[in-house]
Amino acid sequence: MGLNQKNLLKAWQHYIEITGCEKSKIPVKNIDHCQIINFKEADFNENISSKGVFIELYPDQIAHLTEKYVVFDQETDENKLSEELLFAFPLLNIHHKNESFYLPIFTIDLPSNFLLENDFTGFDLSSNVSNMVKVNLAVLLNYFDVEIDDLDESRNILELMSLVCDRPFADFKTLYFGFLEWANERLASKNNNFKSIYFAPHTHGLIYGTKNDDAGTTRDLQDFKHILGEIESDPQIIAKKYPLLNEYLTKNGDSTSIVEQDHITLNTTYGLFETKYSLGRGQYQAIQVANIHPANPLIAVQGAPGTGKTTLFKSLIAQQVSARALAIIEGADRNMNMLVCSTAVKAVDNVIADLKSDPFTQNLDWLWFHGGSNAKIGIEIEERLKRHINRLSLTDYDDAEYSRLKQAILQTQNRIDQLSLNYLSAIDELSKRKADISFLTIDHTLDDFFLKNTLQQHFQESSKQLDLQYQSNVYSHVVLNLGLELAQQNGKKVD
Repeated sequence: MGLNQKNLLKAWQHYIEITGCEKSKIPVKNIDHCQIINFKEADFNENISSKGVFIELYPDQIAHLTEKYVVFDQETDENKLSEELLFAFPLLNIHHKNESFYLPIFTIDLPSNFLLENDFTGFDLSSNVSNMVKVNLAVLLNYFDVEIDDLDESRNILELMSLVCDRPFADFKTLYFGFLEWANERLASKNNNFKSIYFAPHTHGLIYGTKNDDAGTTRDLQDFKHILGEIESDPQIIAKKYPLLNEYLTKNGDSTSIVEQDHITLNTTYGLFETKYSLGRGQYQAIQVANIHPANPLIAVQGAPGTGKTTLFKSLIAQQVSARALAIIEGADRNMNMLVCSTAVKAVDNVIADLKSDPFTQNLDWLWFHGGSNAKIGIEIEERLKRHINRLSLTDYDDAEYSRLKQAILQTQNRIDQLSLNYLSAIDELSKRKADISFLTIDHTLDDFFLKNTLQQHFQESSKQLDLQYQSNVYSHVVLNLGLELAQQNGKKVD
């Protein structure tokens, strides 16, 4: 891989680092008092069971947090958190354009049963466990000049920050106060006057929702760090291991759309979700292309809100369900799972919400598995997957029902195939008729706007040709008459 491409990846990495700080900002005005944590001396006592410390909350604080974040789930008939929660510490306080913001340095994912247990009093902060405490890399880079390329994020937070600060931290207490001392020294060395950037004096930590979190930046930075590290050991690793990224960077791939490369109309789609409104042309083509190239699947869908991303995913899911059913009937069952993920959690939630509300799928709780944090995955396994497995173990195989469903599916397939053949026949006839029209080619579409413009252009060209022909005829007639007059004047005979 050339040096220019490596520098390009490095530039992208720095761009994400800078913008990541902006995304991490939490407006102070949006914070309720119950979200603020101020450590007590007892909070710094090492707890063997938690492999760190236990942060205890006050009863009144628990009551207010419960009111803010706990809702009743009518589906499960139980209380649940309205959103995933995090705990952040310590907090940089930043003033910008007459507003104050918090910038978290470290964060931990709070458990899914946070606030929900009857004997709830607080939460564990496992500083001695790897990957439990996450570091906001963008903040360390931009405000403290830390070389994040040298960080090994697989270490626990005590080991990691001991390397960053170049001083040993034996427990959470020494980490917290030692990091504050080191960080303030760094801020002072950068000529910061502590008027616009400083550590919040009366706020040691903060409980807040994931909608304010910028997990995407941290994840992207980790990806860039990993790829750039691989390039250092093997300059050709991108071409070998990441062909799509290599094609994007080098611009050496085929730029022709797959829709144009393949005859997608020859591929029949058996599963669609929409019943009231048909899919758009681009959405339908995406599904057809995905069917043609299963070894090179659809990997990304990008678009502004309201452009049909969720609708496309639902029909892709329907297509996979239909294909799986036909494969089972043919005795060739295979894995047709789909992974739907996004940097915006809401985008995935929208797909699942539609599946839950649609009459065809609302009772098929085995159709989707909602991922996320480890705690959320644990809930999915306990509450849904195990329940489904138990239901299957108690249900006997019904051969008569299988035969009925098989017959219905095959009849529907035959009907769709016949409609597809009729469509292709009509397209073929249309193509033949188009060939008889001089101003159309076989590739021209027949939408009203195109036909109107093309017909106008054809009339304009025809008018020009007629004008030229008329002018030529008039000129010839004038020349002939002039010749006759001259001949008569000269007394000559003109044949």
